[in-house]
Amino acid sequence: MLPTILESCPKLESFILEIVHLYIRGKKKKEEPKVMFPTVHRCLVSSLKLVELKCSIPGYEREMELVRYLLKNSTILEKLKLDVYYTKKTKCDFLKELVAMPRGSSVCEVLVL
Repeated sequence: MLPTILESCPKLESFILEIVHLYIRGKKKKEEPKVMFPTVHRCLVSSLKLVELKCSIPGYEREMELVRYLLKNSTILEKLKLDVYYTKKTKCDFLKELVAMPRGSSVCEVLVL
């Protein structure tokens, strides 16, 4: 869904993405499909300046894939706000991985809320 939105909005300047997972008691959690970005979308290199990602579930691998893609490919991104759920143990891992990610924008400020 997200790749379609990015492709359909070539002049997108900002977006807020809230990731919500439903838990149904007694049901096993299904493995979520991996989000694939086969190309770098036009808005990432021409107009996207602000992204806010909100995620209220434990675990962060899918979200980190998205953050990695955005940081690497968004050449004029000014601010990336991350409001993610993590335990104390995963917070340290999360921050280490975040700092090591390559950046497409030299001016991007990353805020972890």
